[in-house]
Formats: sequence, C-alpha cells, structure tokens
Amino acid sequence: MEISTELVTKLVVLATALVGLYKVAGADVHDPMGERIREAIGIVIVPAAMLVLLWLFTSVLPSITIYEPTPINHEADDAEQMLAITERFWKQDMRQDALRLTIEHALATGRYDIAVKAAADLNPTGPADDVRMRAVKALAEKQKHSLP
Repeated sequence: MEISTELVTKLVVLATALVGLYKVAGADVHDPMGERIREAIGIVIVPAAMLVLLWLFTSVLPSITIYEPTPINHEADDAEQMLAITERFWKQDMRQDALRLTIEHALATGRYDIAVKAAADLNPTGPADDVRMRAVKALAEKQKHSLP
C-alpha cells in the first residue's frame, strides 16, 4: 500500500496539534506565557523537521537523481505505449487517471497483460483485484465462445 505525501503531512500536522494542545493545556497556570510558548515551539520543531525532510525526499531528490522511464516504442501497440506514457507522469492523480484509461483500453483490445501491469500501479491497490477479475472473466468468456 502506498501512502501519499499529502496523507502523511496531514497526519503529522494532526499529531503535532494534539500533542501541542495537550502540553499547553497541561501547563501550570502560574508559569509565564513565554514558557508555554517555548514548550509549544519545542513540540513543533521535530514534526516541522520531518515535514522538511519529507518534502526534500519527495520533491527535490527525484528531480536530482537520474530516472530513466521506459522508452516509448513507436512500433508497439497503443496499450503498450499508453503504459509507457503513464510512467512519465509527475502528478500522482493524473498518473492514476492515465492508468485507468490504459486499463480500459487494454481490456477492450484484449491486451490483458498490459491491463494487469497497469493495475499493479493503481493506488490504492484494491481496484487492481477488480481489474484482474475483469481480465479473467474476459478470458473465460473468450474461451467459452471459441469452443465448438
């Protein structure tokens, strides 16, 4: 299961807020306000550093490292070309949409191998089983019609 950066960010912010509220609410009423603020800042520094590292690893490093996606073979059929193109998407939501289009085209044209490969990259992975079942049913239906 692949966890998106957005989900991790939201969870870290939620945890930070909860811990910060707990610490500030538990502070003694007689403590000066500066002490409460220092405690709250101390709580926020660690998750903020984690968010910076998360951003660094997801945004900056992939652009620095050399990534060679699958080359697009112009002689390949449409389903194979569509699958190769989906690897080049940077935005995850667009990549998922492209994978779904690739799956539909591959199933319609009988390229079940491409449909299963594309389904493996779907996020969340639950719909991948649906695609595999559709491919199996299509193959079973094809086999039923080819019998004398």
